[in-house]
Amino acid sequence: MENELSRDATRAADIEPTVARGGNVVAVMPPSAVYLKPALAALSHRAEGDGLQLLVLASDAMLPSVEHVLNEAWRDAGGTVLAARAAGRALNLLNQERVTALVCSPDTALALLARSSLPLDSAPTVLLAWPETWDDDSALIGLMQDLPAEAQRILYTAAPRRAERLAERYLRKALVLGAPPHGASSPVVEQSITVVAISGIDIGTAVRQALDLLQPTSGVVWTAVAETKSTVIEALAKSPNDVPVTCGDVGPAKLIVAADLPIPEDLRRLAAAADRLVVLTPPWGLPYLVGQASALATLQLPGATDEVDRTLAKQRSRIQGVLEAGGSDLERAINALTPLFEHHDSALVAAALYRLWTTESLPEPEPTPGPPTPPAPRKGRQAGHGRSTKVFVTAGKKDGATPADFVAMLTRDLKVPPEHIGKIELRETFSLIELPADEAQAVADALTGRTIRRRKIIARLERQH
Repeated sequence: MENELSRDATRAADIEPTVARGGNVVAVMPPSAVYLKPALAALSHRAEGDGLQLLVLASDAMLPSVEHVLNEAWRDAGGTVLAARAAGRALNLLNQERVTALVCSPDTALALLARSSLPLDSAPTVLLAWPETWDDDSALIGLMQDLPAEAQRILYTAAPRRAERLAERYLRKALVLGAPPHGASSPVVEQSITVVAISGIDIGTAVRQALDLLQPTSGVVWTAVAETKSTVIEALAKSPNDVPVTCGDVGPAKLIVAADLPIPEDLRRLAAAADRLVVLTPPWGLPYLVGQASALATLQLPGATDEVDRTLAKQRSRIQGVLEAGGSDLERAINALTPLFEHHDSALVAAALYRLWTTESLPEPEPTPGPPTPPAPRKGRQAGHGRSTKVFVTAGKKDGATPADFVAMLTRDLKVPPEHIGKIELRETFSLIELPADEAQAVADALTGRTIRRRKIIARLERQH
């Protein structure tokens, strides 16, 4: 009988023993829900527990695929799985303790926590699914502060450098799987790869449409998991394209169509075996492929939006916006790059910077340039411009206030950057919030008169004794 997982997916299965023992894990995998199945299967025993046992945080776009894989993994274990795009649908079920596993975005989870409907005190396992695909991760500050220290944490990411901050802050002593050695990076695929962005259609239909367009005389369809293989075989049953579908190693072929996103090692292996490699991907997988290949071509399916060109156009637009805005930041950048211009063509320097940007070694440019953002404060360090101070707020544990309440109000209502929020100390009748000294008074003034947990609050700078 054929193994359920191909070689790259077998590597994903390596996390199963650690997850089953309750250990923390960081798994570097392509942004595809199929790679979650081993971890979710290892957690299936928690389906027998009472109340919320598993919280999966994912982007809204990934919710359907994550929910599907979770239901498959927990099919025989029982339990109730809920995917919630908004807090309203989940409120009632969570309050009745009828949800065993919740899949939602960080913003939805924070909204539930602010309404006292997300029972993090029960120490559920928290799985962070590819944070680089989220709109932002500011909601994690409030969520993770309320999570008990003993709760298991699992992080899946395709951008290990960008995820380092989250791993250091929330997943201490985690087993790391799939990451390149420290200081090294995976070599890119030198061959050109054809990318098909799929959205709104199932993978079987996408493969059939791709083969109809390509009209190959010979080729093979590669999948990472047996479930995808079965779906593709069923879709091709009535197709005139007589193309084999495999879930394992492939030999040399004129055309290979990858129906699942391969890990870097297998992407290189498939590209070397094929005269032409076509990779099908959802829109959120495009940045991953951009960072893995030296050249990408696109293939648009009938009726499908060309997400690849849209993504590249969006990146060009952001760069154009920075160029048009100008400013001292660009002048400093030019000064820093001048030694390179003396030895290399300026176009090649720009191409190298683009490569670094899209493979997470450099921070993404902001749409509108502004003053540099201070680094995120840590315990024991002062925030802001070298100094921090504490704001005294007349709401505490007795009122039912949580760090999530303050984070939500500061970031959503007062537009305080999440990295400016330091330690939040909850006392019985009041709370202390660490903020940059030059912003604290303005924030205190803005907090005064607002309501937390039905209590109108007063805020002021903490008195120094």
